[in-house]
Amino acid sequence: MTAQVATLELSHALAVELHGLFRALDLRIQAPELVRAKLEAAGRMLDELLAAEWTLPQSVAESIDRVAALLRDFGPELFSSTDDAPAEPASKRWAELKAQLRETYTGFATALRTERVKVPELRPTNYARSILHAGAAAICLALVVLLTPRQLPWAAAGFALWAWTMETTRRISPRANQAMMRFFDIIAHEQERFRVNSATWYMTALLLLTLTFSPLLCVVAVAVLGFGDPLAGIAGRRWGRVRLVNGRTLEGTAVFVAVGTLAAMGAMQLVEHSLTPGVAWATALAAALAGGMAELLSRRVDDNLSIPLTAAAAATATMLLLGASPWG
Repeated sequence: MTAQVATLELSHALAVELHGLFRALDLRIQAPELVRAKLEAAGRMLDELLAAEWTLPQSVAESIDRVAALLRDFGPELFSSTDDAPAEPASKRWAELKAQLRETYTGFATALRTERVKVPELRPTNYARSILHAGAAAICLALVVLLTPRQLPWAAAGFALWAWTMETTRRISPRANQAMMRFFDIIAHEQERFRVNSATWYMTALLLLTLTFSPLLCVVAVAVLGFGDPLAGIAGRRWGRVRLVNGRTLEGTAVFVAVGTLAAMGAMQLVEHSLTPGVAWATALAAALAGGMAELLSRRVDDNLSIPLTAAAAATATMLLLGASPWG
């Protein structure tokens, strides 16, 4: 093992500890002991990395310096104690640490990914984003009901064209990118500053769905994505204990499948179809299970693209296997 590889492995371990610290800070009911333990673990890993005296890529080294400054500034002051009372969290400082850690971690993770080191993404609790996600799904369902199968692709193409135009503008102009991130700050993930944002993939998926010319497939896929995904995220961050892969939890995935099934079944009542109740339930469950697997396994592909397309494919296969048709 070369010195640089060993150093990057230690950097990866530090990123994992910082990710755990952020998750502890992100809990709605924050536990001082958990935050303290995560903060101390990150500090120990940082000390080990700095003591290694190995050469680091410049971008990684600069990011680690920012991590060190962050932990140095916040570590001693995050908890206050007296002789008569145990240490208590300073909630304002917690909020400041969470905000700065989010920015620092994003830069650190970006530098590591440049060196082909895989690190988990931050997915902070964002109720505004979740509400927007579900609201967008409701609007899409309304459009499926109001427009004909031949009209839907034109409407979806308009949304997708607008989204990709914004993406292109962001890539051409750093100033435009900064302005858009500031405007959408309440709902944007920090990592979307450097990559195609989830809304663009959402609209791209909608366009592809409308090209099936099946309102039934459209409503099933949109319902699974629009309602299963945000509620799974909330449940996983709040109650998730059993870790799976890619930062997902068993609890979050279970909520995804349950909510996705019910949402898909309800959405099917909005359009005309000839499915029997048994076939309809099987289709809804298959779509939710497939969407849940896509959400669980998606790493390189944004799940706002993979979930609806996978759900639609599973729904189609289920209906055909059971002697039904998404177009009949």
